[in-house]
Amino acid sequence: MDYYKAGEERFGKITSRIYSVSAKLFLRKIYSYVIEDVITHRPSSVLDIGCGEGYILLNLANRLPKAKLYGIDPSIYMIKSARKETAKLHGFGPIFEQGSSRDIPFKRHFDFISSSMSFHHWKDRDKSIPYILRHLNPGGIFSIYEYNRDAMTGLFRLMSQHSVASSDFMNINHRGFCKTIKTSGKFIKISFVDEKKDRQRVPSKFD
Repeated sequence: MDYYKAGEERFGKITSRIYSVSAKLFLRKIYSYVIEDVITHRPSSVLDIGCGEGYILLNLANRLPKAKLYGIDPSIYMIKSARKETAKLHGFGPIFEQGSSRDIPFKRHFDFISSSMSFHHWKDRDKSIPYILRHLNPGGIFSIYEYNRDAMTGLFRLMSQHSVASSDFMNINHRGFCKTIKTSGKFIKISFVDEKKDRQRVPSKFD
């Protein structure tokens, strides 16, 4: 099954390996932000959309040993690599399956859904977000982590197509959820939080 939509960047066998190497070199800082931010909410279940080779979930497996962790990515090559790393945990690690922001293959709901450095690839964002929010448990959180286009200067401007700006979310809202936009240096986090949950929110790394 093809989980990509026309116009979305595809990751095949070679490009997946190239991305993996570059991600470990250049994305460690934002991945660290994501990991620490997820941990502050102490979720019992996490879904990572656009999980790549599973770096974030594999780290969360050590930090949240009791949590149920799931990852999806449209690239079968990314998923195969993530499963290979999970096998080293002797069956106690995250579960990885092919999927996308439009097709979540798990028949369950989640306390926390994350997407890091993936949202900028998505088509039909207006449809994907409501679909994803329906997969949250009551009080759940969906957070998107990206490079902040508004903060890019110098050579970072070359990455503008791999970033988002606050204005991209101006008209994206969903009833029953409070949308928040936070920035931290070159990073931006957009969260959709159940309104009941937002009243008792725990401060995160982005606050």
